[in-house]
Amino acid sequence: MQAIPLLIRASIVIIVLLLNAIKKEQLLKIRAILRLNPIFIYAEVVKVYIDILKRIKAGQFIYILISLKLLFSKRFHHILTLPSFHLYISLVIINKCYLVTN
Repeated sequence: MQAIPLLIRASIVIIVLLLNAIKKEQLLKIRAILRLNPIFIYAEVVKVYIDILKRIKAGQFIYILISLKLLFSKRFHHILTLPSFHLYISLVIINKCYLVTN
């Protein structure tokens, strides 16, 4: 059975993946299948390219592949809690999250 990609107009899909290798693989598959421009972000990238967060905040990416560490960071939390951004989140996928502590 072939998976049907989620294509909801004006929506954002956040995919939380723990391993960078899996994120890179999924990023390539999304690009190949959907011909979209997904973003793969993790803490080290955001430190260097702060404008990535501005582009995410502006809704320029439909698929956001993100590390668990960055998902819970103050920088990304600010974006997630914006009502204008929050309205467009259609799906959050967490891949194999065994233990989350505060």
